Amino acid sequence: MTRDLKAVFVLALVVLATTLPFVRRAYFVDDYYFVTMAKGILRNPWRPYDFKSDDAGIGNVAWERGQRPRMVNPPLFHYYLAGVIALVGDAPWKLRTSTLVFSLWALISMYFLGKRFVPNPLTPALLMAVCPAYWLTSYSLLIDSALVAFLLASILAFFIGQEKRHLGWIVLSGLLMGLTMLVKYFGIIVVAIALVWQLVDPKRRAWWAGYCAYACFAVIQFLWGVWNIATYGQMHFLAALPRGMGSPSLIAWAQKAIVMGSFMGGGLVFVMASLPLLWRSSKPWRFGLVGLFVGLTVLFCSRAGGFELQQGVLLSFFITGAMAFVVVMGRTLEPSDPNQLFLMLWVLGGLLELVIVMPWTAGRYYVCVLPALCWVFALILEEFRWPELGRAALGVTALAGLLIAHADYIQANTIVRLAENLREHMAQFEQFAPRPPSHWYYLADTFDGSQPYLLPLGWENVLPYQKFKPGDLFLRAYYRKSSWWNVDNEMKRFRPVARYDVRSWNPIRVMDVPASAGFYASCWGALPWIVTNHAVERFELYQAISE
Repeated sequence: MTRDLKAVFVLALVVLATTLPFVRRAYFVDDYYFVTMAKGILRNPWRPYDFKSDDAGIGNVAWERGQRPRMVNPPLFHYYLAGVIALVGDAPWKLRTSTLVFSLWALISMYFLGKRFVPNPLTPALLMAVCPAYWLTSYSLLIDSALVAFLLASILAFFIGQEKRHLGWIVLSGLLMGLTMLVKYFGIIVVAIALVWQLVDPKRRAWWAGYCAYACFAVIQFLWGVWNIATYGQMHFLAALPRGMGSPSLIAWAQKAIVMGSFMGGGLVFVMASLPLLWRSSKPWRFGLVGLFVGLTVLFCSRAGGFELQQGVLLSFFITGAMAFVVVMGRTLEPSDPNQLFLMLWVLGGLLELVIVMPWTAGRYYVCVLPALCWVFALILEEFRWPELGRAALGVTALAGLLIAHADYIQANTIVRLAENLREHMAQFEQFAPRPPSHWYYLADTFDGSQPYLLPLGWENVLPYQKFKPGDLFLRAYYRKSSWWNVDNEMKRFRPVARYDVRSWNPIRVMDVPASAGFYASCWGALPWIVTNHAVERFELYQAISE
């Protein structure tokens, strides 16, 4: 018990140390969209999808009867945010601080789960805490921090129920499973994880009371579906399913698998330690690693790949490391051991689900697979008897997490610095673009998170297809916008007015479309992060001179 209390204390300190410095991060990448939904819930608690946002249009409703929903996630996390807003207000730092409970909950659950798989469960829990994919998610206002907390708590309760043959724990696990899927539909993986754990062991298979968990899960989903039909005329899960699935073609899956390898290597970092492990195995594996890395680099940097040299090298490095990890896992773990077989199936099943769902990937999507990856890594190090490599991997992962988290913080807060600059020049703008009749536009939607900072200054969201009138001001970000968010083919109708560059000593970027960095969605870039001398962000201001 003393050892467990010390572990919980250490994990709590790590959570505070890795998150508190970043809770004043500005809204960034979907944060404000989820806050907008939470505020809508406060206005109408029984109809969570009635809120309006600038999503593929100005002021669109999130879900209307008979239509496909624009908001494809269930609302449990948003109800939590709504409760926090009602209690303490909507200041971003308060909302971020409130979500730290999920990070601590997830890490404590992982520690107690890990006691069943590895000799020292604290180390894998620490590894997960400092992993960039988890670190940046732990204080965000995205739903994945709550998702992994509910998922691990569900599995822990299920394990305890199976071990104690206690129906109460089984029922609790089923209820938590149901809530996991109400945080995010991807959370259905929790049912598969529990079922695999149950089926790999004959004694667990034979205890029929254990299957009650799935019945509890089904009841919650049934009630959620009934509520949907009563309020919106159809089940939200089925209505959102087409938008949540990627292309079924093998080519699309292959392309996504490549990007997933990049995000796995660069977003988790510690998996790259499998390269020296495989390197010292035998000469054929050394030749294979070198051949794969060189071949991928040539492909990515060729005309067919279209990447610059630095991007191609980093992309190849991350993918090679991810593939090496899967190979080392297959060579090290024993399928005859039920626990190790369970972990392998968790990893492979989770990666397969990531390939199938959504047309893109993101660093935070790995949090549901990350616990198993950390435990597998600990088992691999134990088998190879190379503790020094484990300590080095933990240190490098923590350092990378810190630098990437800082880069993320700086990139998010560029909107605050822009707002300060615009406030200083408001009188000047009024002179040559008075409102009315002119409008001041910023090229963004609710997902951009700019509204709380620019709307009070008179800047309105505008989408690429907006029609501008002579005199209107048009402001856009350069590095965070994808090609379909540009109006370059019509820029002859605008005259440049000003440019604001934001720079940082940290050369890492988590979102830089020209450099192919897109930590939050691979549609922005095939790399989770990049090292570049680009400005953190460039804001360009234009004035329309003709229609």
